[in-house]
Amino acid sequence: MSRLTISGLFSVLCLFSVRPKAHANNTAEEPGRSPIQSKSCSRSVPKSFPIGFTDGCISVGSRDRIYRVYQPKSSAEEQKHKAIVIVLHGGGGSGTLASNLGESPLAVFQTLAEKDHFLVVYPHGTAHNEEKTGWNDCRSDDTSKSGANDVEFLSELITQLKNNSQLKSSQVFLAGTSNGAMMAFRFAMEKSDLIGGIAGSSGNIAKNPVPGRCQQGPERPLPVLLTHGTKDGVVPADGGCVGHFLRIKCRRGEVRSAEETVQFWLKANGLSQAQPTINEIDPAKKDGGAAIERKYSDGKSVVISWLLNGAGHATPSKAVTKGNRLSGKQNHDIEFAEVSWNFFKSQMGQ
Repeated sequence: MSRLTISGLFSVLCLFSVRPKAHANNTAEEPGRSPIQSKSCSRSVPKSFPIGFTDGCISVGSRDRIYRVYQPKSSAEEQKHKAIVIVLHGGGGSGTLASNLGESPLAVFQTLAEKDHFLVVYPHGTAHNEEKTGWNDCRSDDTSKSGANDVEFLSELITQLKNNSQLKSSQVFLAGTSNGAMMAFRFAMEKSDLIGGIAGSSGNIAKNPVPGRCQQGPERPLPVLLTHGTKDGVVPADGGCVGHFLRIKCRRGEVRSAEETVQFWLKANGLSQAQPTINEIDPAKKDGGAAIERKYSDGKSVVISWLLNGAGHATPSKAVTKGNRLSGKQNHDIEFAEVSWNFFKSQMGQ
C-alpha cells in the first residue's frame, strides 16, 4: 500500500470522534483548519474584549498565531476577571471547534465563566504539511507535528492577557485534552512561573522527550489535575504508540502509561511518598464504570488523578455525549471542565 493511501486511510479512521452534526470532540486527530485567514497580525493582544467571542491573531517570532477569546457577560462591563483559563484543543482540532457549546466538552468552560467571572481563551495549533492541526508537545519522536514554537506562542499570549487583566500568574491556568493535555504538560515544565496550575484529559508524558525541561521536569512544584480512561487506546492508558490503529510506523511517537504520568507529577511536586485520599463516584451507570479520584497533598503541593474505569479516549463529560467504537466509551460521571475549574479555584490564593 502506498504512503499516500495509508495516510488517507488513517485520516478517515481518525474521524472516529466526530458525529455528522458535531465537528468538535477535541480529543484526538480531528479535522481542523484555521478559523481565520489573515494577511497580517498584530504583535499585541487587545486590552479588552466585547461580550462573547473574539477571534484574533498575534505575530510571534516568524509566525502569525490564532486564538479565540470568550468574554463572559458577567465580567464584561469592568473587564475584571477572577482568572484566565487557556484551553488547548486536541490533535486535529482548533480553538473554534473546541469552543462549540453543546458539541465540545471543552466549551463547558464558558458556562462556568459566566458564573465565576473568568476569561476563557482557545488558542489554535499549527499543521505540518498535510497533517492535522496540533501542538508540539514533549514527544521527540512525533513526526507529524509542525516546527512551530508553541511554548513561545503561549508564553506571549498568556503574558499579554495576564498583564492586560492585571492578574498574577497564580490566576492563570492551562487545561487541555489529548495532544492539548500533553502541550499543557510541556508548558508547565518550561514555563511554570507563568501559570498557577494545569489540568489534562487523556494525555500522557512522552516516552522519548525532547531535550531540556521535558526531560528534567518543571523547575518548581505546580498543581496538576489528570483524568484518563483505563481503556484509552488512542493515548494508551498502558503506554505505547499514540493513535496506532493500523500497526504501521509509530509516527506520532510513544508515551508512558497513565500511571507513570501520575507518578511523574507526584515526583515533580515532592509527593512520591504521599498517601492519597480516595473518592469513588458512579452516578452514570451506563458508561464504562466508576470514576475514582485520588488526591495527593502535603498541604502545599497537590496532584489529583481521576481514574475512569472502562472509559476510552473521549473527554469525560455529563453535558456533551461523545465516543464511539474506535474511541471507546466516554465517562459521564464527571465534567472535565467542572472538575478542572473547581481545582483551579481551590489553588488561587494558596
